[in-house]
Amino acid sequence: MELARELRAKGDMLPIIFITGFSKYIGDGYDVEALHYLLKPVDKKKLFQVLDRYAGRHKPNNRIILPSGDESLLVASDDIVYLEAFGKKTQVTLNSGKEIICTCGLSDVSKKLGQGFVSCHRSYVVNIRLIRSISRTEVTMDGGKKIPVSRRLYDSVNREFIDYYKEARK
Repeated sequence: MELARELRAKGDMLPIIFITGFSKYIGDGYDVEALHYLLKPVDKKKLFQVLDRYAGRHKPNNRIILPSGDESLLVASDDIVYLEAFGKKTQVTLNSGKEIICTCGLSDVSKKLGQGFVSCHRSYVVNIRLIRSISRTEVTMDGGKKIPVSRRLYDSVNREFIDYYKEARK
């Protein structure tokens, strides 16, 4: 548990599965955002279900190349929180808080991303797995950032959000 706390304090979001004979520590697992907590003796079927569920939600980092000024940057799509259009340029905001100004349009970048991203407004595309909540007027991302949702796109964004989490529970 101490190691898990140290990892989280350093910002490392490595998936953690606790395997123990003591159920009284399950609550501590929530504090460090553990993937799961399994009690001994470990049921092999249950362990593989947990691993399969994680693997289904977290495909290998699909990397995309983003042109930015005089350079091209290699970025893992899983690290992208949202995209915001600024004229013919796109600001790409990453989990780390870093912002990249990409010298191509929003539609060009979003085509590279593929599944897992949804347009919620004509100027924004968000990473669906990082949405904390959705209302008729905005989505709130895991970091607390609020992004507008257009009336026209609300139904489709809400449906994709619900479908994503229904699929993740299977």
